[in-house]
Amino acid sequence: MSVLRVLKVVVNIGLVYKVQHHSGIIFQFVAHITKRKRIVPDILAAGGRYDHLIVEFRGPTATGPVPSAVGASIALDKICSAVANMEEVPVVSSCDVLVVPVGHSSMSRAIKVIQKLWTAGVSSDIVYDVSQSQESLLEHCRLAGISFMVLVSDKEGNHLKVKSFEKDRQTEKRILESDLVDHFIQKSRTKLSEDRNREISEGVSLQNAKASQLGNSSVSESHGSSGTMNVNLIPPDKISGSSRRRYETQIQTRLQNLGSHLQNKSNDIEVLAVSP
Repeated sequence: MSVLRVLKVVVNIGLVYKVQHHSGIIFQFVAHITKRKRIVPDILAAGGRYDHLIVEFRGPTATGPVPSAVGASIALDKICSAVANMEEVPVVSSCDVLVVPVGHSSMSRAIKVIQKLWTAGVSSDIVYDVSQSQESLLEHCRLAGISFMVLVSDKEGNHLKVKSFEKDRQTEKRILESDLVDHFIQKSRTKLSEDRNREISEGVSLQNAKASQLGNSSVSESHGSSGTMNVNLIPPDKISGSSRRRYETQIQTRLQNLGSHLQNKSNDIEVLAVSP
């Protein structure tokens, strides 16, 4: 797991996804992608724990504790479509840090350095071909999207040289080997803070835009406009389309009074009906 790549995690206790298959935690990976010239959220992968399926399908003579299982399905077609629609395809790096031994004598020390990084969860790789020039390695980092390069040399004593690449800017810092892991953890925290501040700023701008739209629409729209109620049935087993529509119509009829009350507060209502 990479320390420098921080994913935003949202806990939603109302998330419902194939409850007849999962037991325990379920999850979805959501990304904001471009569709029809608009940026919208879309689910690119989903999954969860399948413990009870193991109990259901294991052999009748099987004994011992039941193992846990976690699985996920990835929507490769959505991912490929999203990448194809991007104006500028982002560079996906294989690691965040490239450890470079300067000379054969520094190889064993470089291996110890990368072991420390791996233990701390920092995504990193090592260069075994010491004959490569620093210029070619710098170009490799630029093309591969690697953010940092650590130079390990016996001539530096207990210090290491850390080169950082941010956009078109390159910096170099000489730090103690014992401080290397803390250095990257601090970099991760700084990046997370910057991402959060950017999200807050974007959220405020979006709220202001929505408030402006609501203010403009309230002049022309009547206050008594009614919304729609969408019912989605999640049965334990597969059923025909006609049966699904019949059940959904029955549920919608029973919730009609409740829907008329809620529609005063919200135009659109989504109902997820989970059958035991």
